[in-house]
Amino acid sequence: KNVLMAAQKALELLGGKAVVVATKTLGQGLGAALSFDANMDSSELVAEMENAAKRVITLELTRASRSVEIGQFNIKEGQVIGLRDDELAFAGENAEDGVLSLLKQSFSGQEICTVFSGPNVTGEAVEKLRSSVKAAFPALELDIHTGGPDLYDYLVTLE
Repeated sequence: KNVLMAAQKALELLGGKAVVVATKTLGQGLGAALSFDANMDSSELVAEMENAAKRVITLELTRASRSVEIGQFNIKEGQVIGLRDDELAFAGENAEDGVLSLLKQSFSGQEICTVFSGPNVTGEAVEKLRSSVKAAFPALELDIHTGGPDLYDYLVTLE
């Protein structure tokens, strides 16, 4: 929310010479940014970027900062938690199992899955995840990148 407010303030300071495409998740922001085309008319471009953002499902695997009970989940500090479009949808001990669980909950015929692994994820874990996702979703185009956000084990976009 703070980022959106800052962007809107920057727009105001620029005298309306820019446009803010509001997104709710980091994955939606990535989807919108990747649809940018400098050759498009600005109103068409904004519509395209907003539509691109809406097509993205964002899956985030991180660690609980405290012990808490939320709905059906009894979460312990340090435990892996998974968010689907900012809603808690997984709690467990293994981030790779969390990615698979969230993908199984979310998949409805999408074609592309992009995975960003965080700095604390080993290459071995990434390769295990690659094999597991390919086995569970053989038709899904899988693109994996290292160097994801520091606070996440995995940031995943499904589109």
